[in-house]
Amino acid sequence: MPTIPSSQVPPPKSWEEFEDICLSAAKHRWDSSKFFGNGRKGQAQDGVDIRGHDGVGEHIGVQCKNTLAGVSLKVVENEIANAEGFRPKLDHLYISTTAPRDATLQRDVRLISIARKAAGDFLVDILFWDDVVGDLALEDSVFFKHYPQFKRGVDPSKAHDQTLYEEYLQLMRSDGVIGFIDEWNMAGFSFPSARLDPLREFVANWNAPEREFSSSQIDAVRVELWTKAPGLRGRDQSEHISCQRTRLDHGAVGVGGQVPG
Repeated sequence: MPTIPSSQVPPPKSWEEFEDICLSAAKHRWDSSKFFGNGRKGQAQDGVDIRGHDGVGEHIGVQCKNTLAGVSLKVVENEIANAEGFRPKLDHLYISTTAPRDATLQRDVRLISIARKAAGDFLVDILFWDDVVGDLALEDSVFFKHYPQFKRGVDPSKAHDQTLYEEYLQLMRSDGVIGFIDEWNMAGFSFPSARLDPLREFVANWNAPEREFSSSQIDAVRVELWTKAPGLRGRDQSEHISCQRTRLDHGAVGVGGQVPG
């Protein structure tokens, strides 16, 4: 029976989620609760997303790279240079990535780390996605907090689609913006602009990778609805959007709000 580390665990699509996963993994790798996120989006972080101390008091920094395609040696060198300015000074910098292991890059990073140790500078290592998953899986409750769809008997794709569909239902309610579009003839008539705020939010946020359904059938309808929504003009377009919402509810998604198997 395959274990969690030997399973194909999908990397997250958002960098925020990857940082959360790396923080949980760091606490288990170094068996220490003394690891914390460094700053927030938009702030200068000096090349360190997560910092903390291991069991022997070494000051450790982690730079998170959600880069499925890989990490180049140039990127590693740039992050080392950035982390030189971090205070208090680091003892060890880890570059954590969603990329698969790369033997050539591992060798190059080892050589850089050896030279830095001789010069009295902080050491450098790289953690690939398999390493992160291995750390995360040291405790089942922590792993399932980030990947509840991996619990026995749950299909990850279906769980993802069900969660996403429920989020969509809260935004595009039939008794909310969809009902308003159905009932109002907006061609040349005034109406409360705020009633279309959920539609504006849909346009602004629902073309991101994390909003993609695993089911290609469902996602095709989402894309079509998102494409048509920004061009809302008068009654004809309103009816089209309402029709697309109905397709997503009753065509691609099954009876009772459940995503089909």
